[in-house]
Amino acid sequence: MLDVFFNPSYGKLYEQIEGGAFDTFEYAGRDGTICNMYIKRPVSWLVDDVQYYDVTTPYGYGGPVVTAGETSESLIAEYYTAWAAYCRGSRIIAEFVRFHLYDNADLRLYYPGEVIRISDNVVRSLTPTMDEIWMEFEHKVRKNVKRAQNNGLTVTADATGEHLSAFLNIYYKTMKRNRAKNYYYFETSYFEDINRTLNGQYIYFHVWHNEQIISTELVLYSQDYAYSFLGGTLEDFYPMRPNDLLKYEIIKWCKETGRRAFILGGGYHSGDGIYRYKKAFAPGNDVPFYIGRKVFQSEIYHQLIAIRAQKPDFDSESQFFPLYRS
Repeated sequence: MLDVFFNPSYGKLYEQIEGGAFDTFEYAGRDGTICNMYIKRPVSWLVDDVQYYDVTTPYGYGGPVVTAGETSESLIAEYYTAWAAYCRGSRIIAEFVRFHLYDNADLRLYYPGEVIRISDNVVRSLTPTMDEIWMEFEHKVRKNVKRAQNNGLTVTADATGEHLSAFLNIYYKTMKRNRAKNYYYFETSYFEDINRTLNGQYIYFHVWHNEQIISTELVLYSQDYAYSFLGGTLEDFYPMRPNDLLKYEIIKWCKETGRRAFILGGGYHSGDGIYRYKKAFAPGNDVPFYIGRKVFQSEIYHQLIAIRAQKPDFDSESQFFPLYRS
């Protein structure tokens, strides 16, 4: 069973968000099959009256993945050759890839473009017993979990999105408090589509104080991995430490249901407070997160940069890719 991030229903969630069309490219070779799931976006300006495109993986993790057969160097090389030819023939001039932490590591190693390690993701291994996991938490986590329990907080799992309105109220308040980019203000329909199309690959967890949800998290999961995806906490209840209890109960659920690891992700910036908070649940368990960048048609790419340079607020030194979208 493929990971949730390689589920086409997940990829289709981002068509409107990314301003493009969901598509897949599949290459079948002698050794196996590789599939690439992406969003194809039209570029804002024409070059010689011709429309060009670029592609990006949906938010989270993605990129090409072996879906049948065995991974081999020859299969990977054949795939990348076929993919590049397809892109050039389809007027796709550049691609941006967010590689999965595990499932396409071999394809990342042989990626024929620029590979950049941009952050570390905190991963809670679920191989130890729950007692061992508890003792591996930093002391402050264990203390905060006990405080939350002593405050009478409880946690429930919600596999249907029954309490979506409460989740959204908390999520949007958290995004506003953290001054999140507009991108992360996902619309209600986005979450409704998750609930409708990702059955068996999502679950919400809610922390309750009396009859009120005060902290909440949406978890995506597959056979091997579960992912801390989106969530938040009401600021007034911080002193009760609901978020530590929430993470603890999620980790317990992941362990009890047979996942290999719970991926907490990283922070907004390397080593920031969010990263350090997550790190307290899995000291010493970091996995590098890589992106890939490749230009298929260099001449057109630089013509588009020249067009963008004539528009306001262009920074030629920006690290944003593709640069003409900066």
